[in-house]
Amino acid sequence: MNGAPPPPSERGNRRPPTRRAFLRLMTQGGGLCIGMAWGCKESATTNEIPRDPERTTPTTPPAAAPEPPAEGVLPSQVEGEVLNAWISIEADGTTHLTISESEMGQGILTGLSMVLAEALDVPWSSVRGHHADSSEVYGRQSTGGSTSVRGGGFEAMTEAGNLARALLVVAAARRWKRDPSDLSTDAGAVIAPGGERRSYGELAAAAATIARGPDAARITSKIAPSKRAPSLLGTSPPRLDLPSKVDGTAVYGMDVRRPGMRMASILRCPVFGGALGSVDAASVAATRAVPGVVDVVELPHGVAVVGTNTWACMRGRRQLKVEWKAPSDGATPLTSALLRTHAQEALDTRPIDAHTQGKGAKGLPLGARQLEATYEIPYLAHAPMEPLNCTIEVQGEGDDRRCTVWVPTQSPSRAQQVAAEVLDLPKKSVRVVRTMLGGGFGRRSEADFVRDAALVVARTGGAVQVVWTREDDIQGGAYRPMALSRLRGAVDADGWPVAWAHDLASPSIIRGMRSAVAGEGVDPSSVEGASELPYDIPHQQIRYADVGGPVTTWWWRSVGSSMNAYFVEHFLDELAALGGKDPYQLRRRLLQNHPRHLKVLDAAAEAARWGTPPAKGRARGIAVHESYGSFVAQVAEVSVAANGRPRVHALVCAVDCGQQIHPDAIAAQMEGSVVYGLSAALHDKITLADGRAVQSNFHDYPLLRMDEMPTVTVVHVESGEAHGGVGEPGVPPVAPAICNALLALTGAPQRRLPLLG
Repeated sequence: MNGAPPPPSERGNRRPPTRRAFLRLMTQGGGLCIGMAWGCKESATTNEIPRDPERTTPTTPPAAAPEPPAEGVLPSQVEGEVLNAWISIEADGTTHLTISESEMGQGILTGLSMVLAEALDVPWSSVRGHHADSSEVYGRQSTGGSTSVRGGGFEAMTEAGNLARALLVVAAARRWKRDPSDLSTDAGAVIAPGGERRSYGELAAAAATIARGPDAARITSKIAPSKRAPSLLGTSPPRLDLPSKVDGTAVYGMDVRRPGMRMASILRCPVFGGALGSVDAASVAATRAVPGVVDVVELPHGVAVVGTNTWACMRGRRQLKVEWKAPSDGATPLTSALLRTHAQEALDTRPIDAHTQGKGAKGLPLGARQLEATYEIPYLAHAPMEPLNCTIEVQGEGDDRRCTVWVPTQSPSRAQQVAAEVLDLPKKSVRVVRTMLGGGFGRRSEADFVRDAALVVARTGGAVQVVWTREDDIQGGAYRPMALSRLRGAVDADGWPVAWAHDLASPSIIRGMRSAVAGEGVDPSSVEGASELPYDIPHQQIRYADVGGPVTTWWWRSVGSSMNAYFVEHFLDELAALGGKDPYQLRRRLLQNHPRHLKVLDAAAEAARWGTPPAKGRARGIAVHESYGSFVAQVAEVSVAANGRPRVHALVCAVDCGQQIHPDAIAAQMEGSVVYGLSAALHDKITLADGRAVQSNFHDYPLLRMDEMPTVTVVHVESGEAHGGVGEPGVPPVAPAICNALLALTGAPQRRLPLLG
């Protein structure tokens, strides 16, 4: 960008009014602001370990609207423990939806706005979508697990739209002295039987008074549902976030500028589990001498260089000479080889049952032929394109002290909590302004980069922006866990699988989190995609062992399914080869009781022309997986060059995500998932030596290049079922589809990723 745009509160008239500016104007010129509450429900999972402690699931809201905030108090400042969505209508009919989900390229600002527009019966051109600031009024804000729509967002937005539409009909009925049931709506207007119309903008002020009344629920219950046929959902209108991203006015975290703001770069301990020892005084002096450097600040986990620009901070940081303390446990410095030994020991000595069916592992001798295989995957970094960053400004003194956090985050609530703890402030004194996210993939639901900024600003005051280098990110932990997986299977005399045993060892994400749930048990996020096999194999046993260790782990796009789909689907092809069966036909036989799996499997096979000969030197591989409420099957067409390097030429992706909101966004997410999954399958790994990550940047942690990208065909499979996620389910089948194609082509199983590692 040529000059960073100011934060949202300082843009003036360059763009449509912000939510806060709009709400200020609303108290002067009239308008409608409707609040509706979402209940919060904790998830229950195996062994009392939550699926994601950062996520609470909104449920369908009550019909009655709560009392609006006091005059002059913004919704984001209202106290309360409920989750609120705020719907606003301006006098000109512009309809605003403030959502608590993070837009990180997945299109959720558009998707939820479409749901609102459909229920409210307004033209798409009048709809605007906005991020919510942090507030207890919204409950716990966290975007992950592909839950923005399927986790209650669709129902809540529909309820909110229906409620707003009812209030507008009642306002018109009072004006015309008619029964509300006589009226209808169409494209942002209320219509009387004789054809008289009143726009929503004209009715907004009057409708707002109804929203404040104690009898809102009684009045609105009389309004019949809209008779208009659905016209928006299932279509692909232009995304709301694209114009600002194209013209450069979209504000990302690194675009934020504040008066007198300083930049900061932090030198961290490179060894997992280590700590800051001492800093050479002469090197500090050399750092301070770098033009643009204004301060050097010691932190509990490193040394921050503060300056007038990021480049000066990074140059100054190179001058520092630091002695680091070794991990306090005195253990041998961790290496990838040692970590594998630990995983093997855990696999052999302490696996815990996650699922048993039939005779379990004892069913293996029933098979005429048996197979055992060990699979291995490495740690993976998220590597979003926008570097991790956070800006914090502290203002006021004493009891009036407060701060504002500008941050591209998936979890404003976590960011607020961390900033409040570090700065010793009540949460209500910390406002989090969420910017656009330049990729998330789970990494931005962590708040270590927020903690960095809070620690620095606690010592410097004013406003500080911390920016991580690419090396900070790649070597900084919060990885997808490594895993060792031992699978054993048996086929009967006719070649059909009859027994399946799967032992998995990996670090537990949940117990590795700072907010981890104590105790033993199976981490459900580690075994998802493995413990609930859809295949009709009579004897099954799945067990899990926690490896532990100092390397920090975190949610990575599709979490446990990203690794377990590879283990399960590739080993199933190995069993198919053992029994002399076609992999597609084997799956068809074993999935007869799972029609949605079967439907996407058939759709992918048909689109890829399974059963017809591929081009010379190529083979096809197939995989199917369910995750986050959606079903995805993929067929990859692969060749191998003379130097042994695999090449993916084409990939067909069939997806059933239930009711579709924006088909183009679904296709885009499947295509993006293929890119992400291919990068991991072909290239990516984090290895350890002397207790630290070896890889550091894109030269040794490469992402997929344009010349490696296959042709991707997305097939939408309609089911009419409940909404599923689309941000993550496309990743899990990528690696096994490729590996299965290589198995068909070469006869050699691919039991270790990455393929080019």
